Formats: sequence, structure tokens, C-alpha cells
Amino acid sequence: MTDTLAEAHELDYFFDYSCPWSFIGFIRLLDVATRNQFQINYRPVSVTKILATENPELLATRLSANPAKAAWQLRDLGKWARFWGLPMNLPANWPFDPKPALQGGVVAAAQGVAREYTHAVFNACFGDGADICNAQVVAGLAEAAGMDRELFEEQLNVPETVAAVGKNADDLLQMGGFGTPSMLVDNELLFGNDRLPLVELMLGPVGQEDFVVPGQHGKYR
Repeated sequence: MTDTLAEAHELDYFFDYSCPWSFIGFIRLLDVATRNQFQINYRPVSVTKILATENPELLATRLSANPAKAAWQLRDLGKWARFWGLPMNLPANWPFDPKPALQGGVVAAAQGVAREYTHAVFNACFGDGADICNAQVVAGLAEAAGMDRELFEEQLNVPETVAAVGKNADDLLQMGGFGTPSMLVDNELLFGNDRLPLVELMLGPVGQEDFVVPGQHGKYR
């Protein structure tokens, strides 16, 4: 269930496909992982489940109840997206709980294509406004990511797949997690896409790749 870049280092990435900050964190992780040669363990979770336990006040909008802070959060999200050259259009029904997409992430990880599937789902959701709560839409994205559609659909709702998403959330909660994206590095949990410099500090640099100047990240998309 990994995107293997090296054997010496690894990181657990807890994320939700409906979380725009998880999208940015994912792209940043590809950058850091490529330069520092570490392994990403993709662990999709339902942020709805996490927030229901840790931050129930965020369930309705996932933004601050303070209007000024909520407006700042949206502007900040837009700035991060522009920095990384990513589409960032929140769907009209956002926020939502994309169970088919999350379960699909477990299937994709088991088949070794979590990176490709995750990229396809994030781009479809925040770039094209695709309904990633629709199992047929998700199956189409899995097929586009190189998976066998029939096999994907067979595995999407089996008890083991559903349980894996729940276990990821339970594990994150037990570690003290309270939102997405969260990264587990050497038993230390970091939260937020803006913690990626700390991830890099903890894991590297051990890679042979040249440092990638901000704004030259096209090869990771």
C-alpha cells in the first residue's frame, strides 16, 4: 500500500479527497519525496469522522465560525493553490464525505497505484467539479489511473475495504490527530500542508535530486 521511492525512510499520509488542503499537501509531498527519496504510505480517512470527534464545530463548513478568519482561510487556500499551479474550485456541495473515493484509495493503494489514483481524484474534484461521492464517477477515475474497472468495482465495497478507511481514521485519532492532512514521521504527527518543510527536515535530505526551485514543480503534476 505504498508509493515506493526508497526503503530507508517512510511517511504515513492521512488525507481526505474532499479536503483541498490535502490536495496541496499531496502535491508538496511528491516534491519532497522525490528529492529526499522516501516512501509514502497513503492512508485515506474520512475527515467528517475526525471532525465529529475532535472539531465538531467545523463539520458544517470546515471553516472558522469567525467570518473574517473564514474569509482569510479561503484566500490563503487560493494563494497556496496558485503557488503550486493547482486548480482549486470548491464544488457547490462542499464539504461532503466522499466514501466511494476514500474506499477507492484503499483499493488503489493495495494495487500499487495510490499516487496515480489520488492525483486523478483530486484533479477531478477540484479541477473539474466531478462528483467523487458517486461510485461510477470514482470507478471511471480509477480506470483512467490504470486500474481494471471491473476489479476495482468488485473491491470497492467489500468489508475489508470499508474497514480499512475506518481503521485509518481510528489510528489517526489514537495518535492525537484532529484533521487532514496529517503526516506521521518517526512516530511524530504533523498537521497541515504548511508543515512539509518540517517533514523534509526530519526525513532528509538524503536524495540525489537537485533542489527544485519553487515554481518549477510541473514535473510532479
